[in-house]
Amino acid sequence: MRKPFLVYLSLASLLSLPHVGQDAAGRWEVSAPMRDAEASTAVAYTLEELIDAAPTVVIAKAIERESKWEKVGDSKRIVTYTKLEIASEVLGAGPKTVWVRTLGGVVGKIGQQVAGEARFELGRTSLVFLAQAPAGITVVAGAAQGHYPAVADEADEADEAPVRLRVSPSLGKIIERPGPRITALQRLVGRSVPDAVTTIREAKAELDAHREE
Repeated sequence: MRKPFLVYLSLASLLSLPHVGQDAAGRWEVSAPMRDAEASTAVAYTLEELIDAAPTVVIAKAIERESKWEKVGDSKRIVTYTKLEIASEVLGAGPKTVWVRTLGGVVGKIGQQVAGEARFELGRTSLVFLAQAPAGITVVAGAAQGHYPAVADEADEADEAPVRLRVSPSLGKIIERPGPRITALQRLVGRSVPDAVTTIREAKAELDAHREE
């Protein structure tokens, strides 16, 4: 099940991009973006599917980024690399910093915005599901569904504001599949960071137990 899931994510990300091409003078042009309903629709993933696709889950802060033209599939597109500083590892292990590629960004006077793709805000801490794409590139598993910014609630006069997970800023429209299932968004959004970490680790343990049966 893991391999088809990863392939689907890759295809879904590519299909959501605006068309990019060259004119007669060899200059890059970006066509008009697709309508939101077309560009941002994605199938809802369960927490178990995200865990299955992401060897590493981290709490990390975005500290640096750069956008550039890069070949993605059979086209040249704008991508953004964001440097994440790992605060803690929820699942898996790795270096203390990692560059993560997302689709879209701004290079010079040309910009591409990909609805449904994860979008990091510099200085913001997030819970992120990370996976490896070809050529050793690190990406967000599930695109925007694998990225959960941690945002403090409004504090009252007596208590410190709790920090809870929110949806990624360019989540787009999510289509739920038929049948009784709880999505990753339903299980994580609105949870405190410690509660979300516990939920993810418990889900991972249950997955591992089922595989051993």
